[in-house]
This record gives sequence, C-alpha cells and structure tokens, in this order.
Amino acid sequence: AGVETLVRRTLDDGIILTPDSFVPGAERDGSIQSLGRHVTLAALQLAADWADTHPDRYVTVNVSAAETDEPGYAAEVFAMLDQTGAQPRQLCLELTESLPFET
Repeated sequence: AGVETLVRRTLDDGIILTPDSFVPGAERDGSIQSLGRHVTLAALQLAADWADTHPDRYVTVNVSAAETDEPGYAAEVFAMLDQTGAQPRQLCLELTESLPFET
C-alpha cells in the first residue's frame, strides 16, 4: 500500500492554498527545487519511520520536469535516501505534466 504526498501552503491569514495556485509560480521562479527537496525529504523520513511496522508501504512524491532537469537531481534523491535510511522501494516519483519535458 502506498500514500501520496499532498502539499498545501498556509498563508498568514489562515487561507490554505492548493498546489495549482503556487506550484506554477515556483516552477517559473526556480523555487520548485527547494520545495521539491523539502517535500521529498519529509516523505522519506516518514517512509523510514514505517520500515519496521509497515515494510511494504511506500510514498509517492510528485516531481516537476523543472526538478528533474536540474543537474544532480538523481544524486540528490539518493543522498536523501541515505540520509533518512529509507529504502528506494519505499519511494515512487510521479512526474507531473505542468511543464513540457525536453527529449
């Protein structure tokens, strides 16, 4: 069984924004990389916590083309796996369709 990460942004006035309202801007201004790292690391920490009680559980993280286009992206993911102790089988990366991929 798996779970999917859901990212929300809470403003100072308590309004909660869904990804469609802030991710496109993050992709345009380049902050999607730091947001993606934060989400992936948090998801892997959770997956690592499940290792003993739910060894077959995995977490899915949505990833933008803008993230995967960054040099060293895969190495960063492997470093986060090492840092958290999560196993690669506990992570599913799902590519979003928000930006076109270059072939």
